[in-house]
Amino acid sequence: MYGGIYCFLCQDYIYDKDMEIIAKEEQRKAWKMQGVGEKFSTWEPTKRELELLKHNPKRRKITSNCTIGLRGLINLGNTCFMNCIVQALTHTPLLRDFFLSDRHRCE
Repeated sequence: MYGGIYCFLCQDYIYDKDMEIIAKEEQRKAWKMQGVGEKFSTWEPTKRELELLKHNPKRRKITSNCTIGLRGLINLGNTCFMNCIVQALTHTPLLRDFFLSDRHRCE
């Protein structure tokens, strides 16, 4: 979904599974009307995959407030502009969904 539902009362975006499903279905219909097939879809884990992920997390905790494997972008000196560009690209829905759907595999 390329838009979000914003709640002015909460001052935050609302993420609703039913709305996501409706938006995806409407997007598929629009693509079909335009004669365009679905290019890729985001990964939706099955119940089995969710259970496996709960039992085998990639992120290991050392203490309650410290996690191994999470790191932000590092400024290499006079490269803050590049950091901004990378962050902007990763927040672009089309590119974000492409990379998160494992379509970027190099073989």
